[in-house]
Amino acid sequence: MQSKKRDKLNRSALGQVFKFDAADLNDNRSGFLSFRQKRKMQIRLALSTAGLLFLIGLAALWAFLMFVVVILHFFDSELEWGFRLFGTVIFLYSIWGALWSTKNLIELWRGFLADFRDARVVNINGEIQLTRIPHHKDPDEMYMAISGQSFELNSSQYDELKDKQNYRLYLAAQSQVILSIEEITESEPSLIMNHSDI
Repeated sequence: MQSKKRDKLNRSALGQVFKFDAADLNDNRSGFLSFRQKRKMQIRLALSTAGLLFLIGLAALWAFLMFVVVILHFFDSELEWGFRLFGTVIFLYSIWGALWSTKNLIELWRGFLADFRDARVVNINGEIQLTRIPHHKDPDEMYMAISGQSFELNSSQYDELKDKQNYRLYLAAQSQVILSIEEITESEPSLIMNHSDI
């Protein structure tokens, strides 16, 4: 209980909504993940690995079942060609969807794996632009744009940031996950690391 209170006191308002503390920020300024962030990255890697294996297994099972259904209906002489063609299209569309989802998850997994191995941090800084897209039934979408990149925010993060203010973001080198963030002034030297150096 006391450790949780101490951790909360050790965090700035930005640290509380973006889930980092002073030690994390100091390590990120040096260009590396903190020990705590490495542990988080390890958890993300484990979860994404489990998700990837589950999706591959599910996609394979779905493809097999759809293949069996299509084959049975395709050679069913009582069915019209329109129904056979429709079943084939559904089968091909299902395969495409499974492959597309698997590809995206593999890219995410590769990013987490590279971040965990390298433990490198890059930073971008500049003026941010906040955007809120309201929805009547679903939660609003909130984004932060900075230096040509866009990041999705939750409501707490959105409320804590100041629109058109200068900030520095510290990102995991490959997955581009926000690790920490700090408000900066114009008098501070630029610490931008070009993405071409990644």
